[in-house]
Amino acid sequence: MIKKYILSFILVLFIVITSSYSVNAFLNNSAALNGDNYKKEKVGSCRRNTIVVDGIKRTYYICLPPKYNSKKAYPVLFVFHGGESNAKNILKVTKFRNYQSKYNFILVAPNGLGRFKQEFLLTWNAGHCAGYARDSKVNEINFFNAIIEQIANLYNIDRKRIYLTGISNGAMLTYKIASLLPDIIAGIAPVAGAMNYIPNSHKNPIPVIIFHGTEDKHILYKGGIPLHIFEEKSRVDNSVSSAVNFWVKNNKCSIQPIRNKTKNIIIDKYTNCENNANVILYTIIGAKHAWPGGKKDSLFGDNPSREINASKIILDAFIQDKYF
Repeated sequence: MIKKYILSFILVLFIVITSSYSVNAFLNNSAALNGDNYKKEKVGSCRRNTIVVDGIKRTYYICLPPKYNSKKAYPVLFVFHGGESNAKNILKVTKFRNYQSKYNFILVAPNGLGRFKQEFLLTWNAGHCAGYARDSKVNEINFFNAIIEQIANLYNIDRKRIYLTGISNGAMLTYKIASLLPDIIAGIAPVAGAMNYIPNSHKNPIPVIIFHGTEDKHILYKGGIPLHIFEEKSRVDNSVSSAVNFWVKNNKCSIQPIRNKTKNIIIDKYTNCENNANVILYTIIGAKHAWPGGKKDSLFGDNPSREINASKIILDAFIQDKYF
């Protein structure tokens, strides 16, 4: 019991230190975020919106492109943070805001839920992961749909171009939303996450880009029980290949990929898919649990690969339609 107590204390202390680092780094390196007052909104900045879903107060950040024009319909990219993190941190990690001027898209970063009343140690209910949100059986689909309706009332969005990405627990949620709402999702790009929510089947093909490091100890490339000390040992993740196989079959792609390899990057591209909904897997040899080309998610987080830039690849594929 004493050892268990000490381990729990160390875990909480570790998370507090890393979370504080992440939030402070975001605030120190980003423009100020506005509050909930619509009249104070500044074009090109991020603002925090609040919405009540299933009786629960939920929040998300929305960032408009610098030259937002209400007469034009914009594509929307959702980015979901990892477990025990928050929206501010994923905005910092991915650096998507740096590309909004070039790519002209609306960026949305929702917050998960946690045991505290602040944006701190938040998780998503992505199935059997993770933590508070899963244990509380939070309905993330209702939250996602509510965000779509709210931003559609506030801004001019292109409902046919709604894309999802996320890391870790957020990548798991990306898979889940796409599986349950294939009619409204135009493409997904999970990073360092497992597709643990497997639907029986669905008809709509969805373009998919997957990024995963071979040395990820939080969510293993080949699946199984996480090896990292702070991960739930009761969880058994599906392999990266199982996710690829599902989408290749669902999208009716050629089962033999076109493979390209650089120094530590293997790119498997499955083509000839229905509606040109290709499936692309970026295997990063030796990489751990991090956003490729991004920033470390915490003080003690894994170092990201510098050989590729996941954010730019995602934007080129979805917003500029270069790959599909």
